[in-house]
Amino acid sequence: MVETTRQGGEKSKDAMPHKIEVAPSGRAHCRGCKEPIAKGSTRFAEEYHSPYSEEGGLSFRYWHLQCAAVSIANELGEALAAYTGPIDDRPSLEALATQHARPPMPFAERASTGRARCRACEENIAKGDLRVVFERTYETPIGPQKAAAYAHARCLARYLAREKERGRQAPRIDGASPRLTTPPSADEPSAAPERSQTLDGASPRLTTPPSADVPSATPERGQTLESLLAQVRSNSKLAEEDLTTVENQARA
Repeated sequence: MVETTRQGGEKSKDAMPHKIEVAPSGRAHCRGCKEPIAKGSTRFAEEYHSPYSEEGGLSFRYWHLQCAAVSIANELGEALAAYTGPIDDRPSLEALATQHARPPMPFAERASTGRARCRACEENIAKGDLRVVFERTYETPIGPQKAAAYAHARCLARYLAREKERGRQAPRIDGASPRLTTPPSADEPSAAPERSQTLDGASPRLTTPPSADVPSATPERGQTLESLLAQVRSNSKLAEEDLTTVENQARA
């Protein structure tokens, strides 16, 4: 069951985007493991724009705390810091969320699956390959949304050149880490429409796919490859050897 909280996408001044709460029933299923969340257990409520609302209303999808700590650690961390109620083994949960926290974009990493598609060459990025993760903004029926996008390290120069030719701006490289519509852990191909799952076990339905990318408001057009690589190096958690490989592939 999806619980719509506010219509029109507007938030109250003191609204918390995500929250931790006690499950009032056992009907909701975890967005991560797909198993039911037991009544009376503590769960994470992730706020998102509902595809079922023509006005772009906000709804919640639910997670077991442990599942959220692995898949959407940044979002859970915000809610954990604000939640003062009892949580079983809170230190272990906080440690797990810290372990899986995403760095600010853009950053480099090794692909955890082979499903994500490179924004430059349109080929899938093989599991274990080095890739760069950055923010893109795209239009939807309920307005611009932010999401993670991916590119092979070797395709960065091609991607920047393509964006310049199309009159778009470079990927966001100011080090900010805004809340994502779809976290990188989802690892969905960027060219495919996003799937939303109902919380009562019903079959998911496709949302309307993005019509076109729109420029980010922060970076100026014409950001150089070297400035992008500098930000990637600053934000990434990779070993020095891997970072050097990313830079060498991007410059080749």
